[in-house]
Amino acid sequence: LQSDLCWFGEEHKLGELAPIAGTEPHSTQVWATYDNNYLYFFFKCQEPNVDRLAKQTPQTAVWMSDCVEIFFNPAKKYTSYYLMVANARGATTGYQFVIRDQKVKSASLEPQLWDTKAETAVNTTSDAWTCEVKVPWEQLELKPKPGEALFFNARRFRFAGGQQGIYSWSPGQSSAHEVEAFGILILK
Repeated sequence: LQSDLCWFGEEHKLGELAPIAGTEPHSTQVWATYDNNYLYFFFKCQEPNVDRLAKQTPQTAVWMSDCVEIFFNPAKKYTSYYLMVANARGATTGYQFVIRDQKVKSASLEPQLWDTKAETAVNTTSDAWTCEVKVPWEQLELKPKPGEALFFNARRFRFAGGQQGIYSWSPGQSSAHEVEAFGILILK
């Protein structure tokens, strides 16, 4: 799927993920498109140290390796949201977060495993790794239609450089779990 020509059009490009506080700048770009059954994302993560991509082990979480994260808030409420994580080796996991206390959001999260039913394809080149993600709309409890707005964010965790680097599509977040700081993805 990674060679599909749809990814190379600017109309699907969401843009560059920005490095967060002290993170070395390495280009991380994301594209999105959809059809009646799936929401698709494509990430291109520049990586000069592809031989050092952090491997997820049984003792570590998928998000503790070189990975991309996709946050969804289809209900457009600040009470719950979904997180899908895919790493550079193709491992995935998903969570649904419920916010118990609106005043103390990060301390009141109740994560539950979420079966994303997503498919991923990962590829590594000499200077980057890519990840394509295909998420069924039914898992987001949505039926897509043009003009629909979806609260959304995309992030990258980078460990191959020797220290953790974080990149985010939606700027201004001090924590990935700040739902009110998610961006808006509008279906065209």
